[in-house]
Amino acid sequence: MYRRTQQTTSFVNALKRCLKARGMTYADLALRLQLSEATVKRCFSQQTLTLQRTEEIVAALDMTLLDVAKLAAEPDADVPSQLSLDQERALAMSPRLFSLFHLLLIGLPLSKIVREYEISQEEAQHSLLTLERLHLIEVRPRNKVKLLTSKHLLWHTQGPLRQAYEQPIRERFLQHSFSGPKEYRKFYPGRLSAASQTLLLRKLKRLVTEMESLAPVDASNTDEESEISGLFLAFRSFEFDHLLDLSRRRPSRPSQAR
Repeated sequence: MYRRTQQTTSFVNALKRCLKARGMTYADLALRLQLSEATVKRCFSQQTLTLQRTEEIVAALDMTLLDVAKLAAEPDADVPSQLSLDQERALAMSPRLFSLFHLLLIGLPLSKIVREYEISQEEAQHSLLTLERLHLIEVRPRNKVKLLTSKHLLWHTQGPLRQAYEQPIRERFLQHSFSGPKEYRKFYPGRLSAASQTLLLRKLKRLVTEMESLAPVDASNTDEESEISGLFLAFRSFEFDHLLDLSRRRPSRPSQAR
């Protein structure tokens, strides 16, 4: 007989919060999974999600199992996992404010931020007050900070933060020689079967999961030196059409019955 555990309940509740944060209803999810809405509701209410079904749900949410597990493990389940659009706009309008908030999210204390980054104590103090007015943090004595959001925030898909930062971050990240001893960049085109594509994507996602599990541990370890690092993965079908005189033929549309 299936027996619910506290971990199962926490995970399912985290999934529900993610659905709400994405603005996705059970009906929307059912449509993406090609299931009936009743089936989806029953899976959540009875907490009978199989691993395969759970993977399908997190994929529909554009998340990973680790993302949901982190939210489920947070002690305060009531903190929002997604910012409001007004909060995103405020952060999008001020890159320095957003940078400070990001450093607080990954667990750096204010003293270390001021010590290691080009920001004065006065500016940092002013930024803390601004973040507090935005209801993103609570400033406590001795500049201790309590986050009022999840550490693992979901950006709105077409929201202000993505519009303001995603493209510049991507371009700046790639405009680098990647010639250092701890750097690597490789573009390798090759023809792959559907099975090989699936296998490779699974391995790439596993690599991201490994970095996501290592980063919070290293960020909290003040005794060992660490540095902000970036991992960028990209994989898709790709044809060198721009090298050819002929463009790819567009699929013909099915003729409409008269």
